[in-house]
Amino acid sequence: MDTAVRNRKRSNKENKPAMKKVIYSTLLMSILTSCGITAPNYFPTYNETTLRIDTLSSKESGWTVRVIPNDSLSPFTNKWYSKHLHSMREPVIYNNTNPDRNIVRVTFLPTWGNPTSYRMEQKGSEISITYSKTDGQGGYNAGRRVAHETEKIDKEKWECVMSKMDAINFWNIGTHDPNLILDGEEWIFEASINGYYHLVTRNCPDIYDGKDYAELCSLIVQIYQEQIIDKSQ
Repeated sequence: MDTAVRNRKRSNKENKPAMKKVIYSTLLMSILTSCGITAPNYFPTYNETTLRIDTLSSKESGWTVRVIPNDSLSPFTNKWYSKHLHSMREPVIYNNTNPDRNIVRVTFLPTWGNPTSYRMEQKGSEISITYSKTDGQGGYNAGRRVAHETEKIDKEKWECVMSKMDAINFWNIGTHDPNLILDGEEWIFEASINGYYHLVTRNCPDIYDGKDYAELCSLIVQIYQEQIIDKSQ
């Protein structure tokens, strides 16, 4: 047998274990990703079995009404929102402990459209805004990130957002949407400012009784769009 052929066969035998390991690792990663195991929880989770019953509301409505705590989500909703933020490769911000890093983020999850997020950060005197988008659908699959861009912006624009938050009493808006809407678009606003975190989520607030909140979310989108226009000129 030709020496080169013998060497090639011996090399193939030596590489088989390594090849099997690569194939196994790739398959395992695919399974974990499809199961959502690799995505962390982007929000605190409340325990559905220990929620306090709202006696008055339950009596008036005729069914059991439970008090849902602010700044946390059910396991189902947390997994839903988190898989989209994870696919955008966004950071978890509710556990931010850096006093020199303030963050606000608005995430849009349209049932039939592409998820997007706009994140503004203040680090000392530097202000930035980051836009991300995936090719998934907000009510279904997360997809993969297809757009990502970070721009530096003026301090005045950050202060404009802070002023709007104060004007609408953002820190006292309840986290959970009082309306039950099956389709539409989730508008999720998070703020981690000076060690305080607050989360608000509404479905189509521009249509269903959330004008002030919708204006706050839209303001961040507007700031990003204006920055892109200014950059192109």
